[in-house]
Amino acid sequence: MGTGAVNALTMLLGIVSSVVTSRGLGPEDRGMLVSLLVWSQAVATMSLVGADEAVIFQSGGSSSRAWTLRAAVARDAVVQAALGCLVLLGAAYYIVQPDSAITWVYVAAATMVVPLNTFTLLSIVPLRAGQRIVAWNLVRLMRPVTYALGTALLWASGTLTVLSTLVAYLVGGLLLSLVLVVLARRDGRARLAPDEERVTISYGRRLVLATLPQRIGPQLDQLLLGLFLAPAVLGVYSVATSIAAVVLMIGTSLDQVLFPRFSAGQFSRPALAKAVAGGMGAGLLASLALVPMAGPAIELLYGQEFLGALKPLTILLLAAVVRIGAQCLGAALKASGTLSAYTWAQVAGVLTLLGVFCLTSGRGGAGAAIASLAGALATFVISWVAVLKLQSTGPSLRAPLETDYV
Repeated sequence: MGTGAVNALTMLLGIVSSVVTSRGLGPEDRGMLVSLLVWSQAVATMSLVGADEAVIFQSGGSSSRAWTLRAAVARDAVVQAALGCLVLLGAAYYIVQPDSAITWVYVAAATMVVPLNTFTLLSIVPLRAGQRIVAWNLVRLMRPVTYALGTALLWASGTLTVLSTLVAYLVGGLLLSLVLVVLARRDGRARLAPDEERVTISYGRRLVLATLPQRIGPQLDQLLLGLFLAPAVLGVYSVATSIAAVVLMIGTSLDQVLFPRFSAGQFSRPALAKAVAGGMGAGLLASLALVPMAGPAIELLYGQEFLGALKPLTILLLAAVVRIGAQCLGAALKASGTLSAYTWAQVAGVLTLLGVFCLTSGRGGAGAAIASLAGALATFVISWVAVLKLQSTGPSLRAPLETDYV
């Protein structure tokens, strides 16, 4: 199963989960759930300190080297995960405002996402680094399948709550972790040069400064809405983001394929230009097809109380098209090993989004969508300028030899 097909299926499962939780929880509780999940996923991603893509970059296309490098950087990731739990604990407390035992459990369950995601995201990296795309795609389907099935069963049984939904999400992560442990034992290992661990950790720490804005940028509008506006606003807005994710999936698929390929030294300007043009073109066509059917679809699937999602949806679809191009350009910049340009492109996008959000927050979801579009445009323009100066990609370390393997 190809990357695009798996991303499409993951997106479809996400929409199923979104519909189920919207129907079962309503705008207020769904807004709280989305805020907790978005914050937990963002903090969990940050806690990797860039280790996941640093391993891909330094492995040179070898899954055996990637498993060895993954073990080398695990200690740093564990320390950062512990710090991430503290950050998320504060954010979850602010979002939930616990006043009973059950709401304190909400906070604890959300915090558990951080160490679980740290382990699963770091463990799945060697499959992607070695370009074992089929295995990588099948493994990463486990969590969305489990989550969608779990929420559907909870809804059907009348037991769907914020807490039970969080538990379903955690169960999917636990099942994925068990599979990854088995895969880790079956793969070979490689010898590393004395300085490779240090180089990988150093690259990861530099990369996290660059990828942090990129990773939270597309979700920053939801992070801010969850903190500063009523949960019901985010509950409705998240429906629009779920639909826009259909288009954004194109950029995610391209980035997942292009970055390992460019990191292995297979970079060319024509290939990148083709990916940018083709991806954005496909995204625009998908957006034009979605706009006329969005209203009836939202009313049918989510209910009339979520029709307010139509206001920000058109803007978010345009932002998704721009982000597709930025993701393709970002894959080349990350693989170049020179992260300053990539960092500035992402930081500019985040700062632009924050600035515009401050000016438009009074417009609710529509204001957040405008801020998201402005941030995407800033990132795209700066990434485009930086790519014009790019000469080559791939790690400076030599490629692995057969004698490296034991």
